Amino acid sequence: MRIGIFYDIRNPRRWFKPFSQFYAETLDHMQAMDELGFEAINVTEHHFDEDGYCPSVLLWNAAAAARTKRSLLGQEILVLPLHHPVRIAEDLATIDNLSNGRAWLRVGQGAPGPTEFAAFGIDGRRRSDRLAEYLDIIRRCFTDEEVSYDGRYYKLRNVRVMPKAVQAPHPPIFVVATPGAPSMERVVRMGFHAIYATGGPQGLPDAGAWNRWHTAWAETVQRHGKQLSQFQTSDFTALFVTEDPERDWRKHREGVLHALQFYRKRGSTRWAYDTPEDIPNWQNLFQTPDDAVDPVGEPPRDDLRRERRTPSIVYGEGGAAPQRPWLRLRACVKITFTVVRFSAYVARAYNSSQDVSCAA
Repeated sequence: MRIGIFYDIRNPRRWFKPFSQFYAETLDHMQAMDELGFEAINVTEHHFDEDGYCPSVLLWNAAAAARTKRSLLGQEILVLPLHHPVRIAEDLATIDNLSNGRAWLRVGQGAPGPTEFAAFGIDGRRRSDRLAEYLDIIRRCFTDEEVSYDGRYYKLRNVRVMPKAVQAPHPPIFVVATPGAPSMERVVRMGFHAIYATGGPQGLPDAGAWNRWHTAWAETVQRHGKQLSQFQTSDFTALFVTEDPERDWRKHREGVLHALQFYRKRGSTRWAYDTPEDIPNWQNLFQTPDDAVDPVGEPPRDDLRRERRTPSIVYGEGGAAPQRPWLRLRACVKITFTVVRFSAYVARAYNSSQDVSCAA
């Protein structure tokens, strides 16, 4: 099991800092998280938001490679249809070499809203088809000496990606897999690892939600004649681990609400809340280490022991404040024991080779 952390690199006007300072402090924070033992540092992608929501995830991976020694470096998630697949392969190989084999690729097709896809001149209605074709091209860029490809969106002739990645045949590739949708069938058919994209503000998913997703995943794997042991699974969601949930909810509730307003501005009604207390299960967003481990601490079924799981968890104060988007270094001292305790509890609870990826 791995525990990681992810960033959206947002600098809201209400708590604004000069971006050069904000970026420098964020890299300091990534370095501190690596030193604390977080095993993955992921960055999430969006574009054209007024608070600077990270538009360049692979650049951040490269910057983090120079400041970290152990953590995997990835995305939560990269909106693959917005990018040229050959360029993604080149950048991923570069990051893997800069980090000496610590890159991974975590992608999805993106939300259907008009803003991002229209700005890049891409028909968002075709994002699912694009995702499948781009994934195929990226994998071939690593496995083939030269790539010639006659696709719907790209025609390639004798393309050679150099250097190759440190990890052979390529860095791990995770793809969002939604039950009852073509995405889960596609992930299994193409042989990629799966992301269970809880993704929302509700804290850790309950055991029932995870088991329902995993049942659909296991049935899909079986239907394609494959074994669960061939795959890793991953989740990302929001959770702030603190010794005093009530105190820190009062302190950071407005920042939590701000984080969700992005989706309302993009026309989504999924997380369109007027007050922090409108957020479903808001009471579960801030938890003590003991309470936080309960949803993931249930001993796994035998079939879960045969695969590696990487849920994503958001943790916070003492230190991480949504309205001061990243922990100050001095706050890292305050959270060390919380992080270590939480990590140890989760590891003992699973007692297996599952992975856990956490977000801050």
